[in-house]
Amino acid sequence: MEGVKKIFTEIPKSPRDDRQYRGLQLKNEMKVLVISDPSTDKSAAAMDVHIGNLSDPDDFPGLAHFCEHMLFLGTEKFLSENGGSSNAFTGGEHTNFFFDIKHECLNEALDRFAQFFLCPLFNSDATDREVNAVESEHLKNILNDSWRLNQLDKSTVDPSHPFSRFGTGNKLTLDTRPKEKGLSIRDELLKFHSSFYSANIMALVVLGRESLDDLTNLTIKLFSDAEDKCIAIPEFPVHPYGDKQLQVEFKVVPVKDIKHLNISFPIPDVSQHYESKPCHYISHLLGHEGKGSLLSELKTRGWVNELMAGGLGGGKGFMFFICNMELTTEGQEHIYDVVTCVFQYLEMLRSEEPQEWVFKECQALSEVKYRFKDKENPRSYVCSTARCLHEWNNVSLNPSLQLPVENEFIPTDFTIRGRPEDSSPIPSLIKDGPLLKAWFKQDDTFNLPKACMLFEITSPLAYVDPGHCNMARLFVELLKDSLNEYAYNAEIAGVDYKIENTMYGICLSIKGYNHKQPVLLKKIFDRMTSFQIDPKRFPVVKERCEISLKNFAAEQPHQHALYYTSFLLEELAWHKDELLEALEEVTLEKLAAFIPNLLARLHVECLLHGNMTKEEALDTVHLVEENLKENSKTKPLVPVQLIRHREIQLPSGTYIQFSRATRHDAMGMFRKN
Repeated sequence: MEGVKKIFTEIPKSPRDDRQYRGLQLKNEMKVLVISDPSTDKSAAAMDVHIGNLSDPDDFPGLAHFCEHMLFLGTEKFLSENGGSSNAFTGGEHTNFFFDIKHECLNEALDRFAQFFLCPLFNSDATDREVNAVESEHLKNILNDSWRLNQLDKSTVDPSHPFSRFGTGNKLTLDTRPKEKGLSIRDELLKFHSSFYSANIMALVVLGRESLDDLTNLTIKLFSDAEDKCIAIPEFPVHPYGDKQLQVEFKVVPVKDIKHLNISFPIPDVSQHYESKPCHYISHLLGHEGKGSLLSELKTRGWVNELMAGGLGGGKGFMFFICNMELTTEGQEHIYDVVTCVFQYLEMLRSEEPQEWVFKECQALSEVKYRFKDKENPRSYVCSTARCLHEWNNVSLNPSLQLPVENEFIPTDFTIRGRPEDSSPIPSLIKDGPLLKAWFKQDDTFNLPKACMLFEITSPLAYVDPGHCNMARLFVELLKDSLNEYAYNAEIAGVDYKIENTMYGICLSIKGYNHKQPVLLKKIFDRMTSFQIDPKRFPVVKERCEISLKNFAAEQPHQHALYYTSFLLEELAWHKDELLEALEEVTLEKLAAFIPNLLARLHVECLLHGNMTKEEALDTVHLVEENLKENSKTKPLVPVQLIRHREIQLPSGTYIQFSRATRHDAMGMFRKN
């Protein structure tokens, strides 16, 4: 095939994946994956260039990011007019461009897309505007704690290492300083693009309705002229954490009221060990949340609320392993004790040596996830796939820290239920009682061993006033907190649950593999209907709710615009300031009295959909109803208590104007039609 050096047809895929794949290596060394999906409503494409801000020139911090901005100019209008969208991002080693569009417009969109990498214009009249766009992005990041910590990391490594550079850039680095030195930003853009945007370090993914042959021919036609400049992918064999940067502690004053402890370890680049995944093995254990885990021990001591651990890519040649924790107020007074517990857990792992059963369990979980993989959104799929183409030395052991037990939630029954002859295309009402109303729809589309259960538990007490709203939230948060050790195994086995308070009461959803869902559902309702408040966790959880309400003031302006748009149009809504004031009056005793009153009179409406029969759905509904009746003696609400709240409808031609000051220099606006 002209223009093609190699063709790859044997591409492994999930048994449930009905898309067709073909890999190509063009003669200019560009790597290409074309994906044919006749059922897709949108086409998509992504290009990943294996160059990022680690390759910024010393005099132009942020140039790779600025180049990304400039390349996408002029395409937004065509994409938006044809049901599409686009975006891009710049990392240390990669710059990724992606878009989606109505499937019939792929050819024209891909033609425009190809020009970014063949002959970019970099118009001088657009440069100032995009410098200001980068500056706006920078100003937004200044009051974002995550971005501030990211820049602290860069500012405290070896200053001679490329990782220390200011990757996002701003007006100072891209305009003011270069002009002072007599440098032209356009000339530098052309030089950067000419030096690094080479076909041999580009990876393209195209997804469309067309056949593999048509997608192949289209790709060859549009991208064969991209020049192969024989660029070597930059390598960074020296770690940015040198001897002077290790065993160092930094204390940071945050924008929001947050209490975090972040521990970072320098590790070598282990990406070549992708088949055994050593970082995944360690993060699975260190970040586990079940009984005997590090988080369980730290929560028992009242020091930590959340913990996350895992490997973090830096560049080709170096990585980090991080362990980040959300501390309680008491935990702030025990930082070194928390760190000691972390090293005690690591010492336990070292003494136990790698366990084959843990590896096999991780392997089984990954295999199930891959085997029954959901079809991804075209845009996000091509985006991620394009990138894929390319002092505590002698701590003692702590007997409270243990390896996790084997996971009972790993599914083993993947039987697809037979379809009934009289199946309805929409959910049907299978139970209509005074306490519980149930809708059911057996899956006849996806044919996966998965299901979704949604329960809306209505109580008029949940939103009577700000105090009751706070107590409903505290009940839900404490319930989730108490279930965490048990439900964590379900989560990593692909059975997720979510529970939250609403203006109507409590909303519970469970989704994932259907085999073990009833086990988790029963546990949740058993705990909910016989709940006892842990006096040690009450002040911790209440404090988290208080901090969450206070931190709203530090949110980005667009978040405020969205919030007030909804707040102003709701018939009944309690403002965050009202909730914050009322939260002070909530005590453990008041909450303990509130919970049985909340559960005394309810109405439950649920929808069950997926790989289950009507009989199984009725068994599930019966389990919930009997649990409520027996454990909390729940009685039904009267019909008048089920009236929904209304939203204000503005007459045509009228508007509400509302202004609110924020801490940010930027401004947020939102219009709701």
